[in-house]
Amino acid sequence: EFDPLPTGDGIWKIDPFRVTPEQPNWGRVTPWLMASPDQFRAPPPPEFGSVIFQTAVDEVRLQQADNTQAQLAIAQKWADKRFTATPPGHWNEIAVELIRSYGLSEREAIHVLSTLNMALMDAGIACWDSKFYYLVLRPWQADPQISALVGYPNHPSYPSGHSCFSAASAELLSYFFPGE
Repeated sequence: EFDPLPTGDGIWKIDPFRVTPEQPNWGRVTPWLMASPDQFRAPPPPEFGSVIFQTAVDEVRLQQADNTQAQLAIAQKWADKRFTATPPGHWNEIAVELIRSYGLSEREAIHVLSTLNMALMDAGIACWDSKFYYLVLRPWQADPQISALVGYPNHPSYPSGHSCFSAASAELLSYFFPGE
């Protein structure tokens, strides 16, 4: 169960074909390492309708018109949609490959994977806290000329979940594998 969402211009709306948003209460989960779910809340996004907001929407629309096949392939690879490994699972796969290639012991592997997954969990909590605090609409909700290249996630757009998971994972794995 989740709190009713506000409505209005510039506010994210639930996908009309789904009953509930994706993980609306994840930002309320008790974190492993953070003091509170809002400890790393993202800064406020540009105000809906502002020049900065509209410039960002225009940039998305223009970029989408110029995507190359190589860029689309990268987007598909990292899409990690529902019923896949998802971004956290994708980063676990990367970690396992690094663990294997560096020949880490079982104890070292457990240390890397447990630390990675605590960071991933907290990154998701902080991200979803921000998403459902700001309720920023998705680009295609702001401009009907924009379509989603890899699906229509049923949660607010800001901040990017993929970016939150990837930043936490890349930072942590670079600590354990600085040569990478």
